[in-house]
Amino acid sequence: MSEFGRYLYNTNTERQMFIDGLFQGYDGTVVSKCIKGGKRERDIENMPVNALLLSNPEIFKNNLQNVFRTLMDSGINRRSMVSYHKIVEREAPIFTKQEKEQFKKDAEALGEIINNLFTRIKLNSSYALSDTANDNILNAYELYLNDLRNSIDNETLRDEILSRSFKALKLSCLYACLNHPAELVINDDDMKQAITTVQALSKDLKAFIDFKPVKKDEYEKFYNYLKENTGVKYSTIEFKKAYKQTTGMGRDKINAKFEEIITNLKEIATDDNHILLEEPNEKKNGLNYTLCSLNNQLSDNVLPFEKMIFNK
Repeated sequence: MSEFGRYLYNTNTERQMFIDGLFQGYDGTVVSKCIKGGKRERDIENMPVNALLLSNPEIFKNNLQNVFRTLMDSGINRRSMVSYHKIVEREAPIFTKQEKEQFKKDAEALGEIINNLFTRIKLNSSYALSDTANDNILNAYELYLNDLRNSIDNETLRDEILSRSFKALKLSCLYACLNHPAELVINDDDMKQAITTVQALSKDLKAFIDFKPVKKDEYEKFYNYLKENTGVKYSTIEFKKAYKQTTGMGRDKINAKFEEIITNLKEIATDDNHILLEEPNEKKNGLNYTLCSLNNQLSDNVLPFEKMIFNK
């Protein structure tokens, strides 16, 4: 699926059923449906199900942060690997017709090699984890992961860390198939390869969580408006009205994404050595918003950090 972010952003009942189906598919079970008046077919079991879901990372950061956290906390964290790559400048490769034909031949040859490996595995084969791979390698990896988890505060990362040993165990079986298809044991080298792979891929989740997308023009445009009016206090209603006049966005859309707007403006302000203050509105319900420069003297209503810490 090449646009997973947009798929989640415009979700409906059918699409939610698909997400739920991924969880079932991970367990190797495809639950059958029963049409009214029809006979229910038996469930399909022991069926490998794989999914490759791609997306522009900015839609997750700008629109789907809560959805992403919910997915990860619901079990996707334990069932998948998150691969993230920063946007870099790329040069479009130009191939001759002969080079394209050679590439196709090489790919077909590699596919044949892998296919021959798997055909050497007898049906219903089961690979057993060797004692040394379990006692000396997997157990040591789990102890390392436990210490690593205790050193991190982010709950999503903590949960992912604890899932790595199970991912490595499953992956080690695949390496055993590739390395020695007829020898039905997961040896030390298989487990080491799996752990190395899991560790390399697991770095991407933290990089994605730390990723800050390029701010949309609308945020930058309104932030510049606020900066021209640094120190001016806006009620919630005044703030939304100014946002509408500055960006041209409709009132309903502003109300729907207001929390996201404030979050992005705060991030822009922080990067610009400013702070977007939120204070209770004494006369009306809601809050007051004020953009303040951190280069200037703070007002009497704002306590400096050291006073917040040491004031008793």
